Amino acid sequence: MVKKIITLFLAVLTISILLTGCAKTTTTTGYGTLKVTVYGLDHQPLNGAKVISNSQPGGQLKVTGLTDLNGTVLFQNIKTGEYDFYISRFDYNQTQMDTTVRPGQTTEVPVYLDATNPNSTTTTTTASQITFAQLTADPAKYNGQTVTIDGFWFDGFEIEVLAERLIPSSFAPGNLQPDGVTIWAYGGIPADISAQLYTQQNNSTGYPVHYGKVELTGILEYGGGYGQMNSYQYQLTVQSAKLLTWSPN
Repeated sequence: MVKKIITLFLAVLTISILLTGCAKTTTTTGYGTLKVTVYGLDHQPLNGAKVISNSQPGGQLKVTGLTDLNGTVLFQNIKTGEYDFYISRFDYNQTQMDTTVRPGQTTEVPVYLDATNPNSTTTTTTASQITFAQLTADPAKYNGQTVTIDGFWFDGFEIEVLAERLIPSSFAPGNLQPDGVTIWAYGGIPADISAQLYTQQNNSTGYPVHYGKVELTGILEYGGGYGQMNSYQYQLTVQSAKLLTWSPN
């Protein structure tokens, strides 16, 4: 009887040790903070740069923000794990960076952007004023050219385009959505122009949408494979932007 009790005790002790060992090797998820500082020409802090995650840990919503006057954007209480980001501003070349956020820590990442035109943030090349009709009639004619085109700006969750028009949303009453030809706007638009756009809050993605009528100048590309999921035929690398008078009512 004593021998059986000792054997049973040893078996229970062994199981307990194994379970304890497993508990120690189990990875627990947590939350941390990410501080991204973006620099431009002469390594000066860059205000109004967009920082948006391309991939993030499971269960974490897309992380997005604009840098402040110190070139910094702070993401607090985000899930720990691996992140991949796109960083851009309308007059700088887009870049990509990846980082790891650790529980209870602030991860600081510096990012350096190259200017599309180191001497100026406005276009110095004569731009052809075109319409959407002219573009679609002969897109090859404008491929690689600097053009100016009027349209409707629309940005939100994984979308940043110049659209031919805006129409009532097909899935959210009272909202708008882009329609007709859409051009992926590489690098976005200046923060001061974005701040003057209309805001559409009630979206299925949970992210606000900004929209309005604008005039964009930049280098046009045609051929497909641009933007989110490579689903756009046209891309405009924005060099300058102008807000146009327009009301959705």
